[in-house]
Amino acid sequence: MSNNKELNTRKLTAFSMKVLGDMGGTFIGMMCYIGDRMGLFKTLSTDGPGTSREIASRLGINERYTREWLSSLTSAKYLEYDPSTKKFTLPPEHAELLAQEYGVCGGYQQVSAFWDVMDKVLDSFKNGGGVSSSSYNDDFWKGLERFTGSMFEDLLINQWLPLLPEIREDLNRGIKVADVGCGSGKAIVKLASEFPNSIFTGYDILEPNISTALSKAYKAGVSSNTNFKQIDATKGIPEKYDLITVFDVIHDMANPKGGLIAIKDALKPKGVFLLLDMKCSDKLEENITPIAPIMYGISVMYCMTQSLSQGGEGLGSMGLPPSKVRELCKEIGFSEVKEIPIKSPFNILYSIKP
Repeated sequence: MSNNKELNTRKLTAFSMKVLGDMGGTFIGMMCYIGDRMGLFKTLSTDGPGTSREIASRLGINERYTREWLSSLTSAKYLEYDPSTKKFTLPPEHAELLAQEYGVCGGYQQVSAFWDVMDKVLDSFKNGGGVSSSSYNDDFWKGLERFTGSMFEDLLINQWLPLLPEIREDLNRGIKVADVGCGSGKAIVKLASEFPNSIFTGYDILEPNISTALSKAYKAGVSSNTNFKQIDATKGIPEKYDLITVFDVIHDMANPKGGLIAIKDALKPKGVFLLLDMKCSDKLEENITPIAPIMYGISVMYCMTQSLSQGGEGLGSMGLPPSKVRELCKEIGFSEVKEIPIKSPFNILYSIKP
């Protein structure tokens, strides 16, 4: 402890409790990762309450570990416990987040992967540079897809596109669409299933993502109106499109301005560019929110560092606020930048015209 006798003891106590809470959250994140991987959340959700022995028996796992896990999440108020029956319950409201394939456990899976690159991040703090995208293990990519999955499974089709009726009509009629930074193809496969008259192409810089996307499209039965190609989109997009989408990717690019130029060049004269990126401010004092620590943490551990690993700008997760979007679009020559009023604590959606 400090020898400073002028410490504000109330402030010290309050901060100590916050630190303990944050440290507890770290361990709860580990427990959630275990609960997800071992199927504990799912059995509590689908098969109902049970004692530690009953729950362990359902899954064929060790009772003693199960009991300690249950106790941990009960102490964190993730689970409920009845002393009279010794049964543990996952409330349905909690199951909605913890027991779904596209829920918060994808985020815990993604975060678990950061420990594998921690030494490389520490080295980058000392020597500059960064950690390349190829350094991240499968938990990162699978967790990312799961954590963002609800965005494409529900929000994109059911909430966001209804706010863009002209684009929805065009998709129904049949247009050419590109998704830049398509990842494993989740958005394109969903859109191609919903709008079979349109033709969709996904571009990504990572070959493993392209292979996964092709497989997803085949399994979903949309291979006939989808295609996926490995390219660095900042160096140019090979065709012209009526609609180009980019979901949470521009801030990751080593050369975001180059990416936006390529997108503008690839749009048809009456085309539309839909850009989804993080909801943030260009003023740090306006980013003191419950979500911001997650975003800044992901930035240090992935978004910023992988850009810097390429000698890039390193915008990071919180590096593309509306002011920066408008500044870049003005420099490049886009004629219109319009914010679409989606309800999201994480993102802003822009409709941009060439």
